[in-house]
Order: sequence, then structure tokens, then C-alpha cells
Amino acid sequence: RTDNNNHNSSLFFFHPSNLANLTPDKMKDAIESTTIASSTATATSSTTTTASTPFFLPNIAERCRLWNELGCVLIERYRGRATNLLDECQNSAPALVRILVREFPGFRDEAIWNNRRNTTTSTAIVSCFYKRAQIAVGDLDAALPGLGLVGTDRLTTFADY
Repeated sequence: RTDNNNHNSSLFFFHPSNLANLTPDKMKDAIESTTIASSTATATSSTTTTASTPFFLPNIAERCRLWNELGCVLIERYRGRATNLLDECQNSAPALVRILVREFPGFRDEAIWNNRRNTTTSTAIVSCFYKRAQIAVGDLDAALPGLGLVGTDRLTTFADY
């Protein structure tokens, strides 16, 4: 800990400043060291650890870019605190989805529908699913029920793959 009782960012992987500066190599190293540490800690003489098993994380560059985005937005708009972002939604799950979509481009599941345009305005017809944001809010609510999010019944929090 530092003198002001905040977590020392060098010790906490998910600290916004660490996320903002994460590289694919750092991400791979962190995942591998965690996997090795947890498998070694639970290993017995009859258990094979994953330390010798090659680890492959698909789309690591994109995953890293999304963590960078999360860290940067938390630092720039929410004074480096996820709780400030949560305060903004005022316990509303649908509001939190809207905030995630507005603030984090990685949560915008949008596509132009069949290359069509609105005949009146000539603007593209966009299909918006926001599945990632809805799943994130559902996962957050399940992991932290003390948040007291309301309106989760209005979300479609399922993966379709």
C-alpha cells in the first residue's frame, strides 16, 4: 500500500494505470504466472501442472486493446475508480449498459443492416445488440449482488455462440 491507503498499482494487475499500459506480452506473462502459481499450489505428486503446457490465448492483441480502453477511460473520466462509474448508473442495470456503450467503444455491438439506408433521412440503418455490455452487467450483478442493481430482468444476458 502507498501512504494514502490506495492500492499500490504495481501490485494490482487490474489497477486502471496497469490496464491502460498493458501489452500483449505483459498480459501473457500475467496469465501464465497466475496459471503456473495456482496449478503448482494445488499440485500433488499425482497431478501434472500446467507449467509445462504451452498457453495460447486467442485474440490477445484485441483483448489487450480492450483492457487498455477500460483503463484509459477509468482514468480519464472516472478519476481511476470503477466505483465512480457505478455511482453514475444509480443502481440501474439498463443505465449501466448505456454508460458502458457510451464510454467504451469495445462494448458497442453495432452493424449497418444489410447496407441499407433510411429512405427519409438517408442515414444508415444500424442494428444495435449491445450483447457484450448486457453480459458484463449481468456478470457484475451475479458476482457482486451487494451492488443492488435493479432492472436486470430487462437485459438479455446470454451468449449465443
